[in-house]
Amino acid sequence: MKEYHTKYKDLIKTYVDEHKDSRISAAGIYESFTAQGIQINLATVYRHLDKLTDEGTLKKYKTNNAKQSYYQHASPKCANHLHLQCSRCGKIIHLDCECMDIINAHILGEHGFKLDCANSVLTGLCKECQEEMQHG
Repeated sequence: MKEYHTKYKDLIKTYVDEHKDSRISAAGIYESFTAQGIQINLATVYRHLDKLTDEGTLKKYKTNNAKQSYYQHASPKCANHLHLQCSRCGKIIHLDCECMDIINAHILGEHGFKLDCANSVLTGLCKECQEEMQHG
C-alpha cells in the first residue's frame, strides 16, 4: 500500500515540476490524470498538494471567494519579486526586473506599506491571451 501512495506522490510531483509557470489546482491535476487514464481520488491529490505546500515546494493561494485553492511552484527567489498571473490561462510570470526596487521604495515611502513579494499575485492578461482575444 505504501508503494501505491509513493506512485501518486511521484506523479503529482512530476506534474508540479512540469507546470512551474502556471497556477495549479487539485481539480486540474485530477482532470489531467483522469484524461490520461490514471485513476486517482481527488482527496489524494489534495493531500499530496498540501504535503508539497508544507515541504515548501508549493505556495497555496485562495481565490477571492475562498472556495478553491490554487498552488504555485515556490522558489527562494520569489521573496524578492512580484508575480503576475494571467486570469485567462493561469500562467505565472515572475517580475524579476530592476523596477522592483523602484516599486518597493515608492510603496514604502509614499504609502508606508512593506510588500510581501513572496505572496504577491497581480492578475491581468498575458501577451499570448491578449493576442488570442484580439485575433479571435
